[in-house]
Amino acid sequence: MFEMPTLPMEEIKKLISDRFYKQDEKINDIRIELAGIKVDTAWIKWLFGGLLSFILILLSVTITVIFKLIG
Repeated sequence: MFEMPTLPMEEIKKLISDRFYKQDEKINDIRIELAGIKVDTAWIKWLFGGLLSFILILLSVTITVIFKLIG
């Protein structure tokens, strides 16, 4: 008869833990990528939000000063 190969219990535990560890590493890599995307979008929002509002305020102040000098 054909006999199934058997592994010691320690070997089975090691294989299972290695597999879970590798899956956990993949999940952590995905989390890091998501965190990186969040940082990038936050930086872009700051750039367009904060910088754009600063430029608009500066432009409105400049126009106001010019009209005050003319009038």
